[in-house]
Amino acid sequence: METDIFEKLFHGIAVTLIREKQGAGDLVEDLSKIVYKQESGRFTKKMINHAISWLRSSHIIGYASKSIDCDYLNIKENDRFYFLDVGIAHYFVARAGADEATISGIVAENFVYLSLLRRISQDIAGNAPWFATYGKIKGELDFFVRSLVDYNNYGIEVKAGSNSGKTVSRLLQDGKIDYVYYLKGDTQGGRTEDKKTQTVPLYLADRITFNLGKE
Repeated sequence: METDIFEKLFHGIAVTLIREKQGAGDLVEDLSKIVYKQESGRFTKKMINHAISWLRSSHIIGYASKSIDCDYLNIKENDRFYFLDVGIAHYFVARAGADEATISGIVAENFVYLSLLRRISQDIAGNAPWFATYGKIKGELDFFVRSLVDYNNYGIEVKAGSNSGKTVSRLLQDGKIDYVYYLKGDTQGGRTEDKKTQTVPLYLADRITFNLGKE
């Protein structure tokens, strides 16, 4: 019964990622509620928490933390889970019933999460990658980076296609972030005249730098 819980958790993680894409915020406890509700008490919350811990320590899932209003001193830890393999992410999100566009968006975001995770403590602050919320407009930013190179704030918006994000533009306008990276699946790249916003092909996520304040 204890090993059977893992498949339920994989499904739960996929569901929370899909819900986030539809605009609903998730907490780690929401994952426990999904599994607990599905099994009508067959699994205890203690068992679920132990299973989550095992999956994290085994490097099967990882977590992201939430920055409130892009404040690096106001961080809520363990607020979203990601898979540590994009193939597994694709499999379970598709199995949960997501459409093709949603799957592409989640897999793209998961890919960037893994890129940022590899850079934690090297040139990115925090114990895990951060995403951010902006209470002023009730918006959400895919990823927020506090650079350990130039100590500027970077907003990262991930798009499987070629669309742009409204929240990241407002955060830049309001001075909450200093630079913006759009990581898009359908682009040849480019940057604005003021060099504050850069568009980069998604597959080059590992190549973006966080030293623009020193240029």
